[in-house]
Amino acid sequence: MDALREDWAAVIPLSALTREQLDVLADEVLSLMPEGEALYPEGVITDESEEDRIAEIIREAALEGCATSSRTRSPS
Repeated sequence: MDALREDWAAVIPLSALTREQLDVLADEVLSLMPEGEALYPEGVITDESEEDRIAEIIREAALEGCATSSRTRSPS
């Protein structure tokens, strides 16, 4: 087992159930990842157009409204 550990950058005991040490794991993984070139120009946060984003917001609101109204209807 010790021979395997020579290739490991870190050993982090953690618990997914209690979320202990997950922040430590995330920090370690991020520190090991190489920084790549930017995929989008500075200031761009999405590849969706403004129209697509607005349509998605409207669609989500409509679906949320349908779910809410179906829960509040009284049975016939």
